[in-house]
Amino acid sequence: MSADDSLFKKLEFLLVKVMMTSNDFSELIGFENLLGLLNYFPASMKQKLCEKMLTFFCDQKSKLDDGFLIYSILQGAKTLHDKIDFMS
Repeated sequence: MSADDSLFKKLEFLLVKVMMTSNDFSELIGFENLLGLLNYFPASMKQKLCEKMLTFFCDQKSKLDDGFLIYSILQGAKTLHDKIDFMS
């Protein structure tokens, strides 16, 4: 395992912990530069994190009324769609 892989694993662990301890989806997405940070991850890790983020959103059952939150949800969904599209 290279130093980069180790760093990505630690960052992934940190983001998952933030998702698990967050009480509100808008709080999670309000995490400054979250979407930008996801872009630095390798594709497989990024897809896994987007899946966890969308699962967290679905479990919240909250109403979206903020444009940035909607954009963030759609970006995560697009990442997963691209994964499925690539597999077929």
